[in-house]
Amino acid sequence: MTASCRWVPDAVMYQIFVDRFSRVPQSRSHPSYADWGSRPTRTHFMGGTLRGITSRLTYLQDLGVNLLYLTPIFLASSNHRYNVFDYYRIDPRLGSLDDFDALIEQAHGRHIRIILDGVFNHCGRGFFPFYDVMENGRHSVYCDWFHLRRFPVDAYGEAHYRGWQGRPLMPILNLANRQVQTYFLNVARYWTARGIDGWRLDAVGEVPGHAFWKAFRRTVRQVNPEAYVLGEFWGDGKGWLKSDQFDGGTNYVWRDTVLEFVVHRTIRADEFARRLLSLAMRYPRDQTRGMANLLGSHDTPRLWTVAKGDAASVRQALVLQFSFPGIPALYYGDEIGLEGGEDPANRCAMRWKAGSPKTDLRADIRRLVAMRQESRVLRYGDWHTAFVDAALNLCVFSRRHGASQALIVVHNDRRPFSGTVALSLAEGRHRIPARWKDLLSQQVYTVEKSRLHLRNLPPRASLVLIPERHRRTTSLT
Repeated sequence: MTASCRWVPDAVMYQIFVDRFSRVPQSRSHPSYADWGSRPTRTHFMGGTLRGITSRLTYLQDLGVNLLYLTPIFLASSNHRYNVFDYYRIDPRLGSLDDFDALIEQAHGRHIRIILDGVFNHCGRGFFPFYDVMENGRHSVYCDWFHLRRFPVDAYGEAHYRGWQGRPLMPILNLANRQVQTYFLNVARYWTARGIDGWRLDAVGEVPGHAFWKAFRRTVRQVNPEAYVLGEFWGDGKGWLKSDQFDGGTNYVWRDTVLEFVVHRTIRADEFARRLLSLAMRYPRDQTRGMANLLGSHDTPRLWTVAKGDAASVRQALVLQFSFPGIPALYYGDEIGLEGGEDPANRCAMRWKAGSPKTDLRADIRRLVAMRQESRVLRYGDWHTAFVDAALNLCVFSRRHGASQALIVVHNDRRPFSGTVALSLAEGRHRIPARWKDLLSQQVYTVEKSRLHLRNLPPRASLVLIPERHRRTTSLT
């Protein structure tokens, strides 16, 4: 990430599965739409639109998010739209180009940025070059755009081509072909010039080599020098996270680590601390700050479901999400405890009617957003392990940025700790503050002889401590 992309560490991301987020009144009478809130399936539509998102910008601004990631919005036959037919056309089910422009303009007016989902590893069977191959066979000028096995290309019987994860629905593109590269670089140029703030790029690890993604980033940055380029990774992204390629990646490794500790409880505090420190040091500093730290997405079971409704686990995970280096990345509905298992259950309709006790999570997230935005050290500070006690299931992490410091305490035991942990703060030439305040509970902890005394920790407690001289606080109950 270059200096021109300085806004990224300040971002709080919110992923929207567009068909399921919000629909405007005019779409409710469409005869082909399933009832809003009905059981999600892989085939039906519920009618979420771009205008629906625009109508909810006040809600999103109040939540505190300032970066929207929209799943694919281009013409396709599926509700997820990862099988794109036309990369230059908004799917009419979602709205028009005017609706898109209005969303960009109004979001930017509220200081909310928007990134689009770029699906350039595969397309849909209705993409015009693939359709040409189906019609003209070996005589098509687009044969080398795909990985064909033999002719005729039967897209609805025995598929004679490579499909994403073996699915005929999504033919894999040959991005080694310069014509294919040029086509998609022009697509990226067009939509970036239309006003978006970056791209989330799907399945980047399945594209052989690095040349296309380097060219993609150069192209996008020529149009918008502050554009954010986020790659989708499920494992280690070290080979991809370089200054000439991606500004960050989807941090599923972080997600797995956090859930194993605070939800599944399959690893101890010492292993948890080791893994987090390894992740904090794994990538260049700028790319670490650009990682999307997510606890759920359209490809995973939802957080509330994974936690089996255990609010304490959910809140501990959220505290870690907002205190670890990188971008907190919420999946729509996390803030109200939406439930859902594997696809398609995780793509349910957003619930807009109040009344569920889980809606307290929204207030918690608003406070966590405020905590992070008011503390520069939580956005820019390095990450270190300050203390670990596996027997107590207790970790203390330190974040430091210049002379500023914060301490993140995670006590993951189901029992209260009635004793005292004396945490040494003697470190270099930095002055040791005498009193530290927890931004979540406002409780004050004192320092005696260079040791911070943590007394009577409740079960499943999370603290975010800063020197008390910083007066701004927020309460998380």
